[in-house]
Order: sequence, then C-alpha cells, then structure tokens
Amino acid sequence: MPNFGIMSMSSVVKLVMKRFSSILVAGIAVMATQAQADIFRPSVQDQIKLGKDAAANIRKEAKMVPASDPRAKEFEKLGKALVAVIPEKEMQDKKWEFSFEVVEDETLNAFALPGGPIFINTGLLNKLKTQDEVVGVLSHEIIHVRNQHWASAYADNLKRQLGIVVILQLLSAGQTAYDLAGIADTVFWTLPYSRRHESEA
Repeated sequence: MPNFGIMSMSSVVKLVMKRFSSILVAGIAVMATQAQADIFRPSVQDQIKLGKDAAANIRKEAKMVPASDPRAKEFEKLGKALVAVIPEKEMQDKKWEFSFEVVEDETLNAFALPGGPIFINTGLLNKLKTQDEVVGVLSHEIIHVRNQHWASAYADNLKRQLGIVVILQLLSAGQTAYDLAGIADTVFWTLPYSRRHESEA
C-alpha cells in the first residue's frame, strides 16, 4: 500500500488516475447512459411530496403574511400569471404544484422548494419597486422548480459521496487522501454545480 503521507498531492492524483482509470471510464459510460433517467434523482412525485411537507413546516415555524394582505395577493397573482404560460404538456406531465406565499422576515431572500412552493421574504419584497422586478424574482424561482435543480443537487451529492467512498476504500486511504477527496469535492462538484444552476435560473 502506498504511503500517502509522504506523497505530494499531484502524485496521489496521478496514482489514482493510473490505477483506477478503467473504473472511472466505465463509471462515466454508465452515467452517460443514465443521463435521461438518473436512478439517483428523486421522481417528480417525490419532489412534490417533499416540497409540500417542507412548505407545511415553514408555515408552522415562520410568521406568514396573511393571504388576505395586498402584498401576498399581488405576489400570488403574478406567480399564477407566470405559471399560466408554462406549456400545458409540461404541467400535465409533471403536475407541478406551485404556490406563492410571503414570509414576514427582513432578510433579503426568496426561495423555491422542490415541486413548486415558492416563498419571498418581506425584506426582499419591500425592496422591489416595480412589478417587473417581482416578476423577475418569481421567474428565477420558477425555473429552479421546472429544471429540478434541487433533485439534480441531491443526485449529484449521492454520486459524489458514493464515488469518494469507493475510491477511498480501494485506496485504503489515510488522512492525506481524505484531504484530497475534500478538495476534489469542492473544486469538481460543489462549485460547478452551484454556478451552473444559478446561471440557468
């Protein structure tokens, strides 16, 4: 077994690639064939259920702006108008369950949960001066739902953890290899994912 403690990081990377290149290539080939049906990715139905459960918890724990409040009414109206232009086939196939609610919180934030629930904090809503600005925020969050960014992140995380565990077990690695895995995780997976999904939205 190689002594990783006295090897440079570049040497460890080269060793991994040399010894396990065939495994990595095979894994890439399998992932390519599963691109359209990712076994790691939660189904739309699962996403909708998870989103509904999470939204219910938010309503219990957070201070919600009443649905009768003019701000909440306007936010919901604009959200529903955007949903109305989503292709009918997509809505029939996916059955997204969009909802639009306002949270009494001064933090500048808006977020989408899997499956369709979308929330905006009063802190951000009060900063938006025009309907167009509100529509821009809503459009951004709706894209997160339609492109299933949460499900992609979940699947990517499972693959990442599985891949790292397999390689580390094959290497019978010590602390240095764990450090390498952490760096690879950040550089090759986490950062590209977050940048890609935000650019899509």
